[in-house]
Amino acid sequence: MLRRRALLAAGAAGVLAAVLVPVELLGGEHGHPKGKATAKPSAMTSPRPATIRRTLVAKATGHVGAGLTAAVLSPDGRRVGVSDFGTVQLLNAGDMSVRSSSVLGYGLDGVVYGRDGKTLLKYGFGGHPERILLWLLDANGRTVRSVDAPGSAFELGSAAVSPDGTTMAYTSKNPDGLSLLGFPALRIRKSVPNPSGNGTAAVFSPDGRTLAVGGVPRCWPTYPEDGGPVCLVDASTLTTIATARIPGLLTYSLAFSRDGRTLAAVGGGQAGAFIVLMDAATLRTIARVKAPGGLGSTGAAVAGFTPDGELLAGCTVNGRVRAWLVQTSTLATVATATFGPSADDVEPYLDLSADGRRLLAGYSAEESKSAVVRIFEIADG
Repeated sequence: MLRRRALLAAGAAGVLAAVLVPVELLGGEHGHPKGKATAKPSAMTSPRPATIRRTLVAKATGHVGAGLTAAVLSPDGRRVGVSDFGTVQLLNAGDMSVRSSSVLGYGLDGVVYGRDGKTLLKYGFGGHPERILLWLLDANGRTVRSVDAPGSAFELGSAAVSPDGTTMAYTSKNPDGLSLLGFPALRIRKSVPNPSGNGTAAVFSPDGRTLAVGGVPRCWPTYPEDGGPVCLVDASTLTTIATARIPGLLTYSLAFSRDGRTLAAVGGGQAGAFIVLMDAATLRTIARVKAPGGLGSTGAAVAGFTPDGELLAGCTVNGRVRAWLVQTSTLATVATATFGPSADDVEPYLDLSADGRRLLAGYSAEESKSAVVRIFEIADG
């Protein structure tokens, strides 16, 4: 079951992702399905790509309080930003020492780094339930500016900063649930109804021209048969370009490959957590596989692709948090790391440095009132 806090904001036994499961191909206008097609095994006409060997090496662990609503890694991988119902902390990624701590607003919130890594945007509840407050912090945690923005603070979704660092997009549940702001000035440029419903994910394409948004249908908490919507939106006009649904799944998070040709989604449903690879131009499903440890998973996230496009980083929660790396050419799991308490109330958080060498994985456990973030180095092995 997907819990509300997981909407904010990236195998121990065997490799589950090495074999493709049946996929539903999406066709027709705007990617809506006109029928189902099942992927059928075929003889290999070329040698199977060699499996990449990687290791997730834990480098630093930080106990960051009683809970988390967001955890992000700066683009250079040297700093960590975390938030918990109003409290924002900046940490040094090397040893998890605290650089600063501030209380800004309260309630559900999130944080996102600017592309230069020198600014951190905190968004959340500042008083009025039908408004969102945005705070811009410098590298030392000092508030540079704060603005009042449209949206429902009780239904925050996700935020993203464009590759050139000049635009921010965020989602929320309200009549104008998808908004663009100038960054770092934080002036509203445009707001439209979110085409993906109650938005849970937002990410810019590498060229900054397209925004991918994913969401939970308004019939949630039921799992609709046709799944949660994924939409491509023009990043300047917010006009919807294409829409597709991932059958039986709700979209938790999205990531573009560095060449902009593939969109990865991690979603969850009654059958567990899945990785779905889609054509980034048409949203046609390329492959759909079980996420590592995804069977019975209560949460999942995807952090992104490494710069060479060979690996996809993500995590699932099945009692404990399992961070993983999947080889994109074979969809084989090449590295995993499991940590955290064995509990049903664990929420995952994940992020990847711009160079693809550091992975942040974190969790919040409601019953034990604990939150931990851990930095992993992605090493050959």
